[in-house]
Amino acid sequence: MKLSNEAIIKCGVPQGSILAPLLFLTFINDFPNCLVNSKADLYADDTQVYTASQNISELEIKLNKDLAEIEVWLRANRLQVNITKTEYMLIGTDHRLSNLDHEPVLILNHNILKRVSK
Repeated sequence: MKLSNEAIIKCGVPQGSILAPLLFLTFINDFPNCLVNSKADLYADDTQVYTASQNISELEIKLNKDLAEIEVWLRANRLQVNITKTEYMLIGTDHRLSNLDHEPVLILNHNILKRVSK
């Protein structure tokens, strides 16, 4: 067994500690409160944010407003999002999705999110 050197922790919880999962869940419990137009499903350290609209422009506006609120919440809680794992998906019939007048541009932390189909 090898012990690490002692260090002062000013923020957060050491990864791999016994209490880390419980403390993380307690910490993130208020995340859905920052959303105005969307709902959130939280599962461990994975979060899905979703909303619905019949109009793609309205959907884009609603989601970008909530993504801006997520940025504020993350900053206030000293958390970071892994932008390389952050993607979005449009769900609808093939007919409706093929007739979109534009592809929505969703932005989080000054990054354009990648659209995926599965």
